[in-house]
This record gives sequence, structure tokens and C-alpha cells, in this order.
Amino acid sequence: MQWLIDIIKEWIISEGCLTPAEMLEWITPVNVTGTLTPDATCTYFKAGTYNEKPYYRRADGAYFIWWFADANSWYITSVPGSEEEIFWIRMDPDIPGIYEPGGTASGTATVSMGYKYLCAGFIDRGDPTAFDFTTGDFTWDGNWHELDLSAIVPQNAKAVLFAAQFLHGGGGQHFKLRKHGNTNEKVISDITTQYINRVISPDLVVACDAGRKIDCWAGPGFPGTINLTVKGWWF
Repeated sequence: MQWLIDIIKEWIISEGCLTPAEMLEWITPVNVTGTLTPDATCTYFKAGTYNEKPYYRRADGAYFIWWFADANSWYITSVPGSEEEIFWIRMDPDIPGIYEPGGTASGTATVSMGYKYLCAGFIDRGDPTAFDFTTGDFTWDGNWHELDLSAIVPQNAKAVLFAAQFLHGGGGQHFKLRKHGNTNEKVISDITTQYINRVISPDLVVACDAGRKIDCWAGPGFPGTINLTVKGWWF
């Protein structure tokens, strides 16, 4: 990875696109980590200049890190330059460090600079207090049906990790998930009962479409008991 970064740096400087200092600033990402509510973790890239300092945009555009000169602070908000919804604050001229929660946010955000793509790829949703989908949310007719995750999963997510609990009064019963719009049943996540009335609790990974939708299949026949909860997602 580093050899590719070095080649890109050399080419950018040789073409006169940016000075060495400017180039380093533009291509160096900022990483936000921690157990946060709302979940503002992930990789941020420079989006421009605000108050004479660079500001950074998360990969999906949901959060920004920007400098508020009057308060001598860095803010993490959903809109750059907005003081109405301040999630985290760092009262220090340097951007890396610890950000304390503000407003309705919780958890301490740690901001660092550098390349951490492998660490930032998966976004942990946190600790939800209830199941997202239960038995009555599914149609138990042995056909594929759309399941909309857009109220939970952010834009630009590529795949979703679920925690599932499945119990059925019959053996050989199925509950399946696949990417919305697929027509075959080769790339699916399938829970199959081996014994009656025993809970199966696997983790399931499913690709989602641009609308954050997947397809689900349940039944046919009398319904079992299914609880499905989003654990996190990948960008």
C-alpha cells in the first residue's frame, strides 16, 4: 500500500498540481473511532477550507469535522459550519485527539490522522435496545419480499451484518436473505432448522443495493419465530 501512495505523491508533485505540503494535507485522511451515538466513526477526507483551516467530510457525507475559530474548538456535526447540532467538541488547535460529547451525543470520539482503511471499513452500529425486525414483519409464503433498511443503514453502505435468532416447530425450515434485485439463489444467507423448537443464532452478511434494501424469504406454511437485528455495515 505505501509504495502506491508514494507513487501518487511523486506524480502529483511532479505535475505541479499541489505543493508537497498541500498534497500531504489533501490525501491524508482523518479517522474517528470510539463507541459513539450517533455513530460518527469512519474515515474522513479533506473537503475544503473553513475558518482558514481544512475541514473534513466523512466518506458517506453524513458528518463533518471543522474548526470554529470563535470557540477555539474543533466540532463534529452533520453540517459544516452549523452550531445547532454539535455532536462532539475538542477545545484545542490540533485536530487529532479526544473529542468530548456535546448536545445529545454520547461516547468519547478519538480523532487520528493517517491511513486506516482496514480498521475503518466496518462500522459498528453500537448497542440497540430492541430487535429491528420480528416475526410479524415478514411474509411467510415461500416467496422473496423486499426489506427496507434505509431507516437504520446509512447511504453508501455496501453490505450489512445481522444478528439472527430463528426458531421453528418443523425441521428443514428456511429463512433466507439476499441482495435486493438478485434473481438467483446461489449467493444467499440461509438459516435452516435441523431440529424442531431449537433456536439458531447465526450472524448473516448480506449485500444491499443503493437504496439499502435487501430481499427476504420465509416459510412457506405456518410462521416460525425470527428476530433480526443490524449489528453494523460496510462502506
